[in-house]
Amino acid sequence: MVREAVRLRLADVERRVCAAAQRSRRRREEIAVVCVTKQAAIEQVCAAVHCGVTELGENRVQEALRKYQQLQAALSPVQFQRLRWHLIGHLQTNKAAKVLPWVHLIQSVDSIPLAACLQARAAGSGRPVDVLIQVNISEETQKFGIAAASAGALISALRAYPLVRLRGLMGMAPQVEDPEAARPYFRRLRRLFDRINDEFAATGRQPLAVLSMGMSHDFETAIEEGATLVRVGTAIFGGSQ
Repeated sequence: MVREAVRLRLADVERRVCAAAQRSRRRREEIAVVCVTKQAAIEQVCAAVHCGVTELGENRVQEALRKYQQLQAALSPVQFQRLRWHLIGHLQTNKAAKVLPWVHLIQSVDSIPLAACLQARAAGSGRPVDVLIQVNISEETQKFGIAAASAGALISALRAYPLVRLRGLMGMAPQVEDPEAARPYFRRLRRLFDRINDEFAATGRQPLAVLSMGMSHDFETAIEEGATLVRVGTAIFGGSQ
């Protein structure tokens, strides 16, 4: 019953992603869906993996580690090795060492001290780490992320940390009832993303590939505004993520 419920929700999310891509004249293959497991039971997460999900996202380091261990025990080695883990919540420097052994992408880098810490940990392990810069596009004081005006300075600073590989930007719109109200915030982040890539092109740097924006209540609007990655939890697992 759990697997069937998750399967139906995944199918609905896929339908909505495809429709949003079509409306914005984009290919479905341009858009990745990260399945956010926050508050989901391990049975639900296993069901999602059995349905083909490979991209998993968590907000908290301890919760991610717990699910990592549970899934390692519950899944076959082949299924488990296919999983790619995203940390989408705020990362404290004192927890960086716990993250690097398993994380595929840290979506929440927003300061030079955190970048320096990740560089030191990556150097110790001999393994680089891929990151996104989290931009506070809503300008809400309770949210983490760097101000859009300061993103360029952080990007420049990251060049001193070669093992911290910048792949793109992440942002969250305000929690609004009408997804259309989130559009200006997504558009603002897309414009920043494009401006950075124009600057990279002018200097011969590899362009950023990942624009992470949009969650269960607004991911279709985010796709229409150019998101290449959306973070979906409630629409897959139910509840109040």
